[in-house]
Amino acid sequence: MQGLLELAGNAVRAINPRLLPTPPPGVEETGHDVCFLGRSGEDDYDKVVYCDDLPHGQRGIIGSWYLDPQRHAVEYVVIPMICFAVIRSVLPTIAKYPEKNAPKLNPPNAIKLLTLVTVIIQVIYKTQGYRGKILFMLMPCNVLWLMYSAICFLPLKTQTRHIMYQLMIPYIILPVVAVATPDLSDLVMWLEDTFFFCSHYALIAFPMYLLCTGRIVMLQENREGLFSSSFKWWLLSCATFGFFYFGIVTPVAILSGFNLNYMCKSPDYACVQALLH
Repeated sequence: MQGLLELAGNAVRAINPRLLPTPPPGVEETGHDVCFLGRSGEDDYDKVVYCDDLPHGQRGIIGSWYLDPQRHAVEYVVIPMICFAVIRSVLPTIAKYPEKNAPKLNPPNAIKLLTLVTVIIQVIYKTQGYRGKILFMLMPCNVLWLMYSAICFLPLKTQTRHIMYQLMIPYIILPVVAVATPDLSDLVMWLEDTFFFCSHYALIAFPMYLLCTGRIVMLQENREGLFSSSFKWWLLSCATFGFFYFGIVTPVAILSGFNLNYMCKSPDYACVQALLH
């Protein structure tokens, strides 16, 4: 088994041999801090990429083998399988949303307009920054904006829109955490940090408004208990999140060398570091 793990770990490491064993410092310490090794993992001074040579704002989001490649290999196989099994088990138990109430799921024009403007501005920021910054549209809160875009502008089935709305309720914790512990390390363009807070506060306000106005409800019409219903949606939200981020985003993070969703470098907050270590 150990030999198989080592083989899997080596295969994962080969995806991007340029990553460092530990994250590079957030600010220059030696005058020649290294952010990436050479193309084949060389540490020769003329082949490595120095942090000072990177575009402005990129240094703070560089990934590393903060988690061992063997662990990535195991998580890539095991966690998506578990999450997929949970999704397959939970989805059939969800009561069909009444078609007579379908108009309630149509978001108000104000939310549609704010969603459209926010996503356009976000894409502009991501495409005008360093190369590959657009990949950070895969960060959790940006994915929530993409989900709102789908709800607002795509011809989704009523049941699909209902499920997406219900997932928004437990996912409200994502923008709350982002606002409480903001990572502004790569937000260097004009008003980009201000936009960060505005967009995240909107992600907190939207589901609260939809709940308070009765457009979405947590207790379903089939008289299912509140605890049972809430637990089911919580389980589905965790499984969906885990499948997407362990099965899709983490491989993209390793390949790109970017710290997408903090899978290649822990957040720089003492409270989070204490929990992780």
